[in-house]
Amino acid sequence: IVVGFDYKKHQFDICGFVGKEKNIGETIENTSIEFYYLLKIATSFDYKEDFQEAFIDLLRVIKHPIPRNNIKIEIE
Repeated sequence: IVVGFDYKKHQFDICGFVGKEKNIGETIENTSIEFYYLLKIATSFDYKEDFQEAFIDLLRVIKHPIPRNNIKIEIE
């Protein structure tokens, strides 16, 4: 997964890849609730706990079915 931010358009561009082939693409504009959560993730890399909570919040908002206790974030 590659996430980019287009500062001129104020949007996140997300692409999913399988191998070198682009599989899916999504644009998250600054008017959507997901934008806030992606911004929260982008600004919380310094603290593992903050990043994990921001990521879990995003999954909750998009109603992803993965159980919270199965989410494990590793930052090196």
